[in-house]
Amino acid sequence: MHLNRIALKPYLERIQEFCRPLSKEALTDVLAGLAKDVSTSERVGFLEKLESMIPDSGPSGISDGSEVDKLLYDIEALRESIEERAESIENGDYWDDPDFYDEDGYDDEDPDYVTEDQREEIADLFMEVQSLFMDGRLEKARQVYDLLFELVEYIKSVSYFSSPEDLDIREERANYARCVFETSESKERLPMFVEAMAVFGSSPYAGNRFYDDKFPLLQDVMDAREGPMEGLEAFLPEWKAFLGRNETSSRVASLLLEAVHLTDGMVGVSSLARKWQNSQPRGYLFWLELLKKENEPSKIIEIGKEALDALEDGLFRERVAEFLIHAAREQNDPDYLLLGIRERFFSERSDQNLRELVGEATRQN
Repeated sequence: MHLNRIALKPYLERIQEFCRPLSKEALTDVLAGLAKDVSTSERVGFLEKLESMIPDSGPSGISDGSEVDKLLYDIEALRESIEERAESIENGDYWDDPDFYDEDGYDDEDPDYVTEDQREEIADLFMEVQSLFMDGRLEKARQVYDLLFELVEYIKSVSYFSSPEDLDIREERANYARCVFETSESKERLPMFVEAMAVFGSSPYAGNRFYDDKFPLLQDVMDAREGPMEGLEAFLPEWKAFLGRNETSSRVASLLLEAVHLTDGMVGVSSLARKWQNSQPRGYLFWLELLKKENEPSKIIEIGKEALDALEDGLFRERVAEFLIHAAREQNDPDYLLLGIRERFFSERSDQNLRELVGEATRQN
């Protein structure tokens, strides 16, 4: 990988002052020609040498307007270095490259496609764009988020993306979606928002959870900034209709339940849960969670029994039984408590569930 036009962009305006006879396009070609043989490991030295040749150069010489260009350049440069490393690992050159050897050493395990330093750099870039977002510079933040999430998706295409501990990727995606919502024209808002929310991007390993906690719900987007999302009320029916046409996946189902609750309340959620039944058990779980938040244990027992009859054995039915157990304890109802504990064991036959069933049956004689 070599330095490209994006990488050179922050330097063009400053150099152009001293090369006015050349157009910016022609100057770009000249610099790209100079840089074509510069490898990733030599990039910093090349750019420092380039900068030293400009009179009165330095941080103060870069205008405030180039801030976003600098971030975009950093992201592009990071992607190039990750791509170069991945390519080197894939084709075997990694083992012959002294730069990679010095960085990682050789051992019996396969090297990571993304180094710890690169992961930290990703976290730093997200911190910088978050500052743009918090300052209300949503158009600029959206530009940077666009490229950052393209980088994340690229990494996921070649390897497992493990975000650094101090990076809340769900929060960052919610920020990104808020940028997209508030900076898009109404006619293009839905497809742009669907992409920013990664509606179809949930991990296949999240199938047994209510939702994938690496991806935001609409409420996360609403909470990302103070103040209402202008145009949300008009957008919700369109959003709900789109999700309703694609309701089979786990993430889409969670988003649809949330949207239905916002537009149609508990009645809409109950109708959807009864329509889905075992084809999408998240409907009953979402309904029971709402009842728990409203502190209605008697209603939880009623709907919990209905859900136990509707759902097949497995982790979702086990979770329904736990709602029933919690509500029965609040109601001090030993019959429903024993029913819940027994159905939890039948739903998921684990040692722990069996021990608790035997213990409660013994206690109740």
